[in-house]
Amino acid sequence: MYMNEEWKDIIKWNCDYQISSFGRIRRSKPCLGKGSKMTFVGKILKPCISSHGYEVFFTGRKPNRLRSSIHRLVAEAFIPNPDNKPHVNHIDGVKTNNRVDNLEWNTVEENVNHNDVMIICRFLKSLKSDGIYTRNDLLNIADPAHRG
Repeated sequence: MYMNEEWKDIIKWNCDYQISSFGRIRRSKPCLGKGSKMTFVGKILKPCISSHGYEVFFTGRKPNRLRSSIHRLVAEAFIPNPDNKPHVNHIDGVKTNNRVDNLEWNTVEENVNHNDVMIICRFLKSLKSDGIYTRNDLLNIADPAHRG
């Protein structure tokens, strides 16, 4: 199922974790967790979903825990960024598809333009036969994570 999956250390987390080219995170060093539970090397860890619909991962415990977006970790590990572009874009517009072949570095302007195209594509795919849309219909087309 995960053929050709590559793993790289997450340097900013002291190489305690690794990120895969498919957007999965695993522990790379043993860690004694709360209540003497052990998180074993190689254990695939489950991300959380942010309020904006992106997969994120937390390390450590409050108040010092760190948060990172999975798509950004994949891009930093696997995609060269010679132009030092600041944003990572999901090419297919699916915020949880963090495979390296679905990500690209881009600028703010490129990100906004891509988002506009994705909104138009979602709108065209969702056309109703009666042509009548509620405000929530339009909000859901613009942002599928919207809960209205």
